[in-house]
Amino acid sequence: AFGRPGGPVGRALRALPRNLRELMVEPDARLGASTRAAGAGAAVLVGGGALLVGVSLVWHGDAAQEAFLRLTEGWSGRFAVLLLCLALVPNAAVWAAVYALGPGFALGAGHVVHPLASAPAPLLPPFPLLAAVPEAGPGTPLHWAAGGVPLVAGTVVGWFTARAATGAPVGAVGDGHAAGGEGAAGVWSWRRTAGAAVVAAVLCAVLVALLAAFAGGPLGSDALARFGPVWWQAGGATLVWIAVPAVPVAVVVRAWRGRG
Repeated sequence: AFGRPGGPVGRALRALPRNLRELMVEPDARLGASTRAAGAGAAVLVGGGALLVGVSLVWHGDAAQEAFLRLTEGWSGRFAVLLLCLALVPNAAVWAAVYALGPGFALGAGHVVHPLASAPAPLLPPFPLLAAVPEAGPGTPLHWAAGGVPLVAGTVVGWFTARAATGAPVGAVGDGHAAGGEGAAGVWSWRRTAGAAVVAAVLCAVLVALLAAFAGGPLGSDALARFGPVWWQAGGATLVWIAVPAVPVAVVVRAWRGRG
C-alpha cells in the first residue's frame, strides 16, 4: 500500500500489535513518521555498536584468541564457546552502543568503562568478548571517536523525519505520490518538523533504554552485582545525542527538499 514503511524497519514495525500499529505505523498514524525515524536511529546505534565490537576484537585479536583457547581444549568445547559468543553478540552490540553514547557499561560493582576512562574489574574471567574491552586507563582520541556512532544515528533520524515532512515517506512505492500519511497534507511547517524530530528522539531513547535494560544485569553478588549498561543513563544519553543533530538536520533538509 502507498505510504506504508518499507524495508527492514517497516517490516519490524508492522509486527507490532494492531492497536499500537494503528497509532504508530499505519499511513495515517499520528506518530508514524517519528516511529520510523526512531527505529532507524536505534538500528544505526546498535549496528554501529556491533561494528565497534568487531573493530575492537580485531584490535585485540591476540588477547581474544588467547581467551578463546584458555577456556577449553577440545574442539567440541571450543565450538560451544563460539556459539555462546555469537549468542551474546547482540548484547555486546548494545553495550558498545551505550559506550559510544557516553555512559558506558559496568564490569563489576564500581568498575565502569566509558570513552573517557576504562576501569574494568581486575579479575574478569577469560572470555573472547571481554577481550574487546578497552585497556584500563584514561580514554584516548581513538576511544572518543566512538561518539561518531550516535552522531550518525541522530543525522539518520533527522533525515527520515525530513523525508516525511516533505511528503516522501521512506519506502513509499508507486507513481511517486504518497496516498494518505504525512505526505498527503504537503510540506510540514518547520515547527512540526522539529517537533516530529524531538518525538523521534524520545521514542529512540525509550527503545535504547529497553535494550540496555535487557542487555545487562547482575551476575552474582558483591563485585558481580553490576554488569552492563544502566538503562536510564542509556536512555538519557540517547535523547540528547539524537535530538541535538536530528532537529537541525530535519529542519534544514526539509527546507532544502521543499524549496520552490
